Amino acid sequence: MKNKFYSNTCSRSKGYLQRAYTIMSTIDYTGNTYLYEKFEKHSLHHPPLPQHSGCASVLYDPSYQNYNNLINYTLASGSTVLFKDRINIVMHIGQKIGCAYNNLELVNCDLDAFLVVKPYDMSKIHGYAVSWRLYSSFTYNE
Repeated sequence: MKNKFYSNTCSRSKGYLQRAYTIMSTIDYTGNTYLYEKFEKHSLHHPPLPQHSGCASVLYDPSYQNYNNLINYTLASGSTVLFKDRINIVMHIGQKIGCAYNNLELVNCDLDAFLVVKPYDMSKIHGYAVSWRLYSSFTYNE
């Protein structure tokens, strides 16, 4: 499948956001070990812990409330990215929200968007800060 990018309006009309949107009021995004580990990885440690070497982004605000709000805001107002066989939802936040690390070395503190992955899987849905530059050049599909 070729990568596709749908605006929020198109995402809604194609039904990509409805299922994800209904999750918002029913889930604790740290409600199992997998979800908590994702929250911890992307929120609690600057720089990331050694077990999170490789690429990792970390939010400036480590609170659960911030993480919860970013996921819910993205599910409600984001755009859909179809990449290979995955559906992800991304939202440009409009301000810097985190930093990126590669092998525990700081590489970028201009992360200004939030990506929610596995939005239909209540046991694995999570999100993290990304750079909007990765998506701003995409052409919206119709």
